[in-house]
Amino acid sequence: MLSTAKQAAMFVPHVVMLAARLANDDRVSVRAKALLAAAAVYFASPLDLLPDWIPVIGQLDDLLLAALVIDVIINHVDPAAVREHWRGSPRELAIGGRVAAVICFFIPSRLKRRIFLGGSRERTPDQQG
Repeated sequence: MLSTAKQAAMFVPHVVMLAARLANDDRVSVRAKALLAAAAVYFASPLDLLPDWIPVIGQLDDLLLAALVIDVIINHVDPAAVREHWRGSPRELAIGGRVAAVICFFIPSRLKRRIFLGGSRERTPDQQG
């Protein structure tokens, strides 16, 4: 039980370090790096789309963005680069990826297309057969 709690507590710092390491990896696309950088700026900024003082809803934008960042890392970055830079357990990353996928299910496909493809009509990787 303590091991699971410790893994859960360390997941966020592991993702932050992973994102920082991926930002310096040549195998990661410029688009993915830009999304990771934009997310870092948003999280560091005191401004939010939805103010945090609004109960539950105020944290929703942060949760969705965090899930989207994890989804980008797991589904749109070279898996070898992710494995190389991940410092947590493989199980921890897999569980985090599944949780992010469930949360990202609620993000409209149209919004994902705009984020991943810059508004083009192509399908995102998770929409392809």
